[in-house]
Amino acid sequence: MSISKDILNLIIHDYNSSPDNNQLSIADTEIEKFWNWFMKNAEKYDVSKNNDESLIGEHNIAGRCFGNSQNIALKNNKSYHEGFMKSKMGFVLHAFNTNENKVEDYTALSNKDKKEFIDDNGNLPTEYYGVKIPNDFIDEHNSDGIKNNDVNISHLIGTYFKSESK
Repeated sequence: MSISKDILNLIIHDYNSSPDNNQLSIADTEIEKFWNWFMKNAEKYDVSKNNDESLIGEHNIAGRCFGNSQNIALKNNKSYHEGFMKSKMGFVLHAFNTNENKVEDYTALSNKDKKEFIDDNGNLPTEYYGVKIPNDFIDEHNSDGIKNNDVNISHLIGTYFKSESK
């Protein structure tokens, strides 16, 4: 299931307008191909109402969603996704977990007081679009950082896109 061109255009606009607009690390010559790939491979996810309370806490640091979510995926048998969530700041590049195809965003749940995790209604985000990245891909690329509990565990969507585009 793909996302609509209208949603993609909103995501691209917000991403390009954000201070994180270089974070994807995709070459200018590949960026259009990336966005087309994202549109075809990303899905919209609803938010779970049944989160594992034991995974919520101060160890899920705001600004470290990639590491938080990869760690949770590998240690708790959750799916891992990278894409965008909609907050008061627009669509923000973000990583999250799913269980039974429902978002479990432990970074947001652990940092409810941060503006990046509040939507226009003052609630936690309910709009998520992302690409599922297999746990073995996480293990292959970031297992050392996860094992060492590194603060800066990198995102994988650019690397995953390149591996899927060969």
